[in-house]
Amino acid sequence: MNKQTLKRFGLNDDQGLIVKVWAFNQGFYNLFLAFGLFFSLFLFSRNNIESGKVLAEFILLLITGAGIVLYISSPKKYSAAILQSLPAFLGYMAVLNF
Repeated sequence: MNKQTLKRFGLNDDQGLIVKVWAFNQGFYNLFLAFGLFFSLFLFSRNNIESGKVLAEFILLLITGAGIVLYISSPKKYSAAILQSLPAFLGYMAVLNF
């Protein structure tokens, strides 16, 4: 991990080595969630509205839940939790009312 990334997450070099595998895995986890949302858009574009809605709602609730867990587990990360969960929740509400 580069110094800027370590600084952003408040880690030193040794801590960076410890979380490197976890961070790599987490990055791909987030990528797969994004792929799922793009697939829901694909379903919408093919007029498969119900399947697209269900998939999008599920993924957006997962992301919202993860933001809530972040806040509960580390209240000091309030702004990161809001940045993660609020857009997902608003997206969920938009899809729910679609």
